[in-house]
Amino acid sequence: MRLKAAITGIALAAASPALAGPTYLVCTLTPDDKPSAINLTADESNSIVTVSAPSGRSRAPTRLAASFTAGQVTFGDGMVNYRLDRSTLSIVREMPRFGFVERGTCQIEKAEKRAF
Repeated sequence: MRLKAAITGIALAAASPALAGPTYLVCTLTPDDKPSAINLTADESNSIVTVSAPSGRSRAPTRLAASFTAGQVTFGDGMVNYRLDRSTLSIVREMPRFGFVERGTCQIEKAEKRAF
């Protein structure tokens, strides 16, 4: 009986996908030839993307509900919406109310070794 329970436990553990930590991205959007940078933290296990501007800018980080599919990540609040291609890391930021669309690219940033 114990052997059967052990085999079942091993099989379930092997079938479960490993939960990855957040992915950190640095993105450059290029509206009107004036590049602007944003940082993204994509947390697929919690369906959240956090958007922040690099240091020196006054906007506070914004946590947005996100939808993760095999091909893309979509997130936004209705006022500002994003689409991130998971293969090419191209990004689109839209502000539907103003008919404003920006395109850009992202790079994955490796997390530094942390103490905690």
